[in-house]
Amino acid sequence: MPQHIITKVIYNKELKKGCFRMAVEAPSIAKEAKPGQFLHIRCGNSGDPLLRRPVSIHKIGKKSVEILYNVVGKGTDILSKKKAGEPLDIIGPLGNGFTVPKKSGSVKILVAGGMGVAPLLGLAEELKKGKNKSIAVLGAKTKNHILCGKEFKKLGAEVHIATEDGSSGKKCLATDLAREIIRSKKYKWHEICIYAAGPIGMIKVLCKLMEGCSLESQVSLEEKMACGLGACLGCVVDTQAGYKRVCKDGPVFRLCDVICE
Repeated sequence: MPQHIITKVIYNKELKKGCFRMAVEAPSIAKEAKPGQFLHIRCGNSGDPLLRRPVSIHKIGKKSVEILYNVVGKGTDILSKKKAGEPLDIIGPLGNGFTVPKKSGSVKILVAGGMGVAPLLGLAEELKKGKNKSIAVLGAKTKNHILCGKEFKKLGAEVHIATEDGSSGKKCLATDLAREIIRSKKYKWHEICIYAAGPIGMIKVLCKLMEGCSLESQVSLEEKMACGLGACLGCVVDTQAGYKRVCKDGPVFRLCDVICE
């Protein structure tokens, strides 16, 4: 069940220009949270900005949760100025997270576009508990936009980098690398499971890549939200079962259920 609490900031560090990692005290939320879920955060102390900001849960500790976010507007700019010890109004955990198959010995390919690494690092931590092989495919515009490569490696994941300008790893898109790995015949088809998070353009390409195949695939969708609780219907997406709310029915969906046009 989601909880509304006033917590305290443990730290709020700038990893790269405009990109921050924040940890907050939240033992009750940490106990319930799953990779792929999110927090709904009131960034300011007044009514401006009015709406909360949805931010993916990045890591789950025993008594804390961590988020990873970019400064993209007024709300996140205010959030970036929070100091350790300051109060923070949050609701969480919200939404449905990733489903991890119980069978061991499978190959999990984690495809992240840009800030898509945010929900996938927590998933990699969860996968480490089972006897699964994790492959992290991290894509971004340049090497300066690649995040969490070292963290994925520490979790035992095989890391592949794709940059649009070729400044790090291979000059291509994350979906191109994912396609190469899937078609390499290095792994048996029935062993592979795809998890993805990133911008809608990447998700559309992945939809075409997975079209007609039987691979288990799950995707975390990014969408602007208002209430974050499923009441306002402001974040609906088209699926095989009709329109679904990203905040309530997602943000994680089976890729084959999402209609990408």
